[in-house]
Amino acid sequence: LAPTRLWASLDWHERLSVWLLAEARRGRASEICGYIDYLPSPASFEDGLLDWTDAELAELRYPPLAAAVREQRDSIRRLLEALRAGGGADAGSVTLEELSWAQQLVLSRAFASDINKGERGATSGAMGSRAAPLPPPPPPKSGFQKAWERSELSTVVATRMPKLPSLDDLKGAIGGEPVNDPSFAMALMPMLDSFNHKSGAVNGCSFDPEANAFVLTAGAPLRRGEEAYISYGDKGNDALLQLFGFVEASNPHDSFLAVGLPEHVAAVARDSFRGGGGEAEVTRRVGLIDSLGLGPSLASAELTARGAPQGTWHALRLLLGSVEEVSGDLARLRGAVSLETEARCWAALRSYCKAARAAMGGARKADLAEARSTACPPRRALALQLRAEKKRLLSELEAALVAVESR
Repeated sequence: LAPTRLWASLDWHERLSVWLLAEARRGRASEICGYIDYLPSPASFEDGLLDWTDAELAELRYPPLAAAVREQRDSIRRLLEALRAGGGADAGSVTLEELSWAQQLVLSRAFASDINKGERGATSGAMGSRAAPLPPPPPPKSGFQKAWERSELSTVVATRMPKLPSLDDLKGAIGGEPVNDPSFAMALMPMLDSFNHKSGAVNGCSFDPEANAFVLTAGAPLRRGEEAYISYGDKGNDALLQLFGFVEASNPHDSFLAVGLPEHVAAVARDSFRGGGGEAEVTRRVGLIDSLGLGPSLASAELTARGAPQGTWHALRLLLGSVEEVSGDLARLRGAVSLETEARCWAALRSYCKAARAAMGGARKADLAEARSTACPPRRALALQLRAEKKRLLSELEAALVAVESR
């Protein structure tokens, strides 16, 4: 399917997808036909995000993930075009459905490993995506909603969503080590790729050079009939839903890409400076943020239930600090300089959490109740589960900020 010149230009997940598809097309002549028979069929992915309509993606109420899905679709189409333009004799008959099936299998089941040294355990592969333009939003209901829904015009998506990774970009799911060793290679591992994920799973996989095999070792005693889990890595629900098709409740690694945070905080700052420069002062401070390279720290802020990155706090202090604080050594604002400024930052982020939850629509408990209903379609249920988890994260962060403010 892919001659040498084309093969050399493909990324790891594209190569593995093309190889798997070529073997599947060989039927019973393939040496791995038994493994291919055991793999999920295309119908197994019918509720995967790649097949969702724009209206269904909008039900996520989370533009970054919708953008990532669209980019993944585009990357598969580009691979199909490359195969048809520069592939072998059989490449012209490859369909988009076939290629999507192979790609989803690879991205949800591939592992990275070093079978020569055996020093590190097998590690799971993963994929992120650059952002693609979002569809036109419905009429906004508020200033915050406007910022949220027009996020396709913001740098937030373009700067936040990672590139399709090379091996150097991957992080281990079991070993937890960066895969930056050229001796590591991506592979599909029959049976090992059937284990389900749980954050914090203590079971580990390593290569036994004497047995010439990968060995899964339980990190704690297992009862007869108890399911053994592995960890796919410290992945948030964005990655778990896009690549694996599920949402993990109370995921400790989940995060929230703060779409609309710059606009929200700028509005708070304008109110703070009313009568003291207003718009001009906010514009000056935004310029200071950009001059320090902190623009992405606001536009691409990745919130967790525990807080925000240091760069985000630095940018918030630049926007909400006193005139004296912002006129002095700006490096000092990497840390707290006054209780008054910290209180404004805490309040601004807390009000953002509240506005973001409102923009996602409805109450978390209502989302979960509907998702558990037998009458709820599978795709709608997944969207509601994601929304419920994002709301949980925002609520926990808001509660943490309230606790800090009350000290």
